[in-house]
Amino acid sequence: MTYRSPGEREEPIDGEAAAIEELTRRARRLRQAVHLPVLLAGIVVGVGAYIALRALILAQLGAHIPWLTGGLTVGPIFALAFRYAPKLGDALAARALPRWRAEIARRYGLDEASLAETTQFL
Repeated sequence: MTYRSPGEREEPIDGEAAAIEELTRRARRLRQAVHLPVLLAGIVVGVGAYIALRALILAQLGAHIPWLTGGLTVGPIFALAFRYAPKLGDALAARALPRWRAEIARRYGLDEASLAETTQFL
């Protein structure tokens, strides 16, 4: 009898593990796709607010302090974007997960309720 390499034998695919992996990957990609645009929008809006406030202060006082103007505009706006980007990503993922679960449960022949219970914290 000859020795066989570990790769010669086909292992059965664990449908539940494959489904969980695919759901996790989809949710992570969706969240990442939301985070970057929201953070970039926070920077753009913050810089726009900086320019507007700078112009207003220069018109009223004739001078301004750049770090103070930035601290009043770019800092808080970016902090809000940084705080709410994950919440928006989570909300969109929570909305898409039931549809994804149904599709993947059909593909792998799994019980949708059981898959929903297993993946409830995604």
